[in-house]
Parts: sequence; structure tokens; C-alpha cells
Amino acid sequence: MSLSKAPDTPSPEPPTTATTALPPSPPQSPKQHDSPTLRSSPSTAQRSPRLSPIDRLLGTLKLRKAGRPLGFKDDWLTFRLSTSEFADFERRLEQDEDLWGWYGDKVKYDWDAPEREGAKGEYILRMPSALHEIFIVSVVAALSAGISELADRVEKDGGEDGQIVAEQLRKVDQGGSPTLEMRAPSLENSSQETAGSGEAEEERVVRRSPDVTFFHPEQPGLPTLVVEVAYSQQQKALPRLAESYVVDSQHRIRCVVGLDIPYVRSEGGKTKNIKGGKEVHKRATLSIWRPGTEKDENDEEVGVCTTAINAASFRDSAGTTCDGALEIRVSDLLPADSIACLPTSLTNETFRIDYTDLATALSRAEERTAKAAEPRTRPATTMKFRKRKRTPSEEVSDEREAEEVRRVEKAMEADGEWGARVRRRLSPRGVEARIERRRSLRRRDSCGRGVGSGS
Repeated sequence: MSLSKAPDTPSPEPPTTATTALPPSPPQSPKQHDSPTLRSSPSTAQRSPRLSPIDRLLGTLKLRKAGRPLGFKDDWLTFRLSTSEFADFERRLEQDEDLWGWYGDKVKYDWDAPEREGAKGEYILRMPSALHEIFIVSVVAALSAGISELADRVEKDGGEDGQIVAEQLRKVDQGGSPTLEMRAPSLENSSQETAGSGEAEEERVVRRSPDVTFFHPEQPGLPTLVVEVAYSQQQKALPRLAESYVVDSQHRIRCVVGLDIPYVRSEGGKTKNIKGGKEVHKRATLSIWRPGTEKDENDEEVGVCTTAINAASFRDSAGTTCDGALEIRVSDLLPADSIACLPTSLTNETFRIDYTDLATALSRAEERTAKAAEPRTRPATTMKFRKRKRTPSEEVSDEREAEEVRRVEKAMEADGEWGARVRRRLSPRGVEARIERRRSLRRRDSCGRGVGSGS
């Protein structure tokens, strides 16, 4: 925040009639050497309230749409919103037609509604990098080829039942990255135990935007197979996401594959760690979760999420490919009703994607990302180029959008500085100083009271 000298004779600011979606940035404060009173009494300095979570989320989306994410290094940004705040966020988002259209087409997010009234839910905004997206394309191609190969094999070797399975497998289709909405029963203390089975049981709205989905037409609302590609920073979040997919869908999602890849950036064609210059480890892992059951204290079956593979490395820290393969079963691809009457020997048939293929796809994605970040030189050509002239209305629209982005960016930067001051005040040293200051004020007040003085 910039500092400006206070005028000798303050004058009221003229009223403004412009309304903004974001609160005004924190006001400028006088320089300390010009105002000793304010320097010795920081409580008298004017402070602007911090942006609300809704304003910060909307501001982040606007900057992201404009290609200016304010240097955010984390691809998963978390916002704490109550149910009413989330509804207000969506209402304000829909009022901006351009932002709403871009949001529906480009943004991936997760929303966990709070389990009790008045609590805060968790909204996770995902902003995938080029490395993430390029790797996903290869994973989708490998899975699609594997499903086709599996259908041909079971049709050839599985007899009459094999033909039925092959026909069902050929109906499985890649579904992109849609926003899935699941209405899950609220959970008690354990994430593996539902809160009662009465008719009055409340449902929580859970929304997920998986990276890859495969759907079967007999289950159009939810996919059977989900793939999540996460960076090392979010590795701990993958088990929770997988449990949500499996349990909140009531086992309609049959398999969740988690691929954890290193978070890297490219500078001058070299792969760097995001924390500043050190070469990053290259370890990448694979995890698989599926539906399962277990007995509760009443000896009744409870649906749970089970871990089939837990963070198995398909590439080690040195970049060497590990032995093994990702195996997908027939039962991971077809709805439970479709496989209920099929023999286990067929539903357990699998196709494999070797770790070598996964590691190769990841290395190619890293190479492409690194090359894209290299400095570019203008190609030598004698051809002339020309763009069409913009209409006056387009120029005005672009100017307004640019001004809106500058205003939002200024407010977000000011809010970040304010947040840093809050963090300093809430540090252990800052808390101790405020406690001691309050004690001193109480001692001074108690010493200043005489006999018979009012309390």
C-alpha cells in the first residue's frame, strides 16, 4: 500500500455514485515521520476491512479470466464459505454474463456444503497448468485404447457372456471434466458412517470437477470411472476426494484413479522447484480406490471406500521408470446393476497401462511445457500480416474490461497487504505484545481509581 503525506487542512472527499463489486481498497495512511501521534498510537490509524471471501473469490476469477493470476503458485485455492455465502457467490457470478460463461466453460472446482447450519463449507478453485492438461490428454488416450482392447479380448475369449460384456464396454464413453453434483447424506464423526437412516435424514450438496470421467449410458448422471491428476502439494487431499466420490455417490462411482505428479515450473528451458531455484524431485505416484463394505458395531454392512493401491511410484525421484502397471477391471467401468448377473471371472478381467507408458507421457508433457517457456525469437519471414479493425463498440468494451481488471487487481493487492499485517498481529510475538499492553492498561486504570470512585 502506498503512503502519502497528510494535508494540513483536511477537506471532505466529494461523494461518489459509482458502485463496485469489490469494497474499496484500504485508505492511504500518513507517513510516520510526518505524524508522530499516529506513530505512537497505531490504534488511531484508519484501517479498511478485509475483502470478504466472496469478493476475493470473484476477484480471483476475474484476474484468472484476464490471464493475471497475481502470482498464485498453488493450483488449488481454498475458500471457506457458508451455504448462504455460496448461494450469494453464484447469484453475483450469474449477474456478470461474460464471467459466468467463462466460468461454466473453463473453471474446475469442488464444493463441500457444511454439515451443520451456520458452519463454513469448503470451496476449492482449481487452476490447472499446461503440464497438467497435456498429461491428462495422454492418460485419456491410453484409457480409451485399453477399454477398446479389453472389449475385443473378452468378446473373443469369454463366450456368450463375453459378448454381452464387450457390448457394454463399447458403450463406455469419455465424458470430459464435467461438474458432478451428488446429494450425499450428512456424515457423523466418522467419514465412513452415515448419520442415521430415517426418512428425515438431511442431504448435503457435494460438487466435484474431476479431471477425467468415463460414463456408461445406463448411469448418465454419474461416471463409473474417475481420474484425478494432482500435484505433490495436494497429495494428502486425494484420499479425501476419492472417499467423497465413492461414498457420496453411494458406490455408483466404481473406481477412482489418482495420479500424483511433481509441481514444477520452467525457466529458460530448465525444470525448477517452485520454492526458488532448486532442481525438483521427479517422483510420480499412482493410487486406486474402489467401493467396499465393512461391519459396524451392530454387525451390519456399511459402504466404505477402500484403497487398492496407495501411492505406488511409477517414476522415482531420479526420474527412472518403475516396474508395474495400472490395471482397470471390467467392474470399474460398468454400473453395478449391469455386472450383478455376470460371472466374476469376467468382471475381474483387466487391461493394463504399463508404468513405462505413464512415465513417458509425463516426461513428454514436461518437455513440451519447458519448451513453451523458452524465450521466443521472431521467425524470419517477408510476409506481412494484418488484423481486422475493431469496431468502436469493441474498443469501448475492451477498455472497460481492462479498467475492471486493473481495479480488481488493485483491490486484491491491497487486501493481500492487509492480510499480511493481520498475520503479523496474530503471530505469537504480536499476541504477547497485545496481551501485555492490555495488562498495562488495566494496571494503570486500577491505580488511577480513588476511594469511592465509580467502577
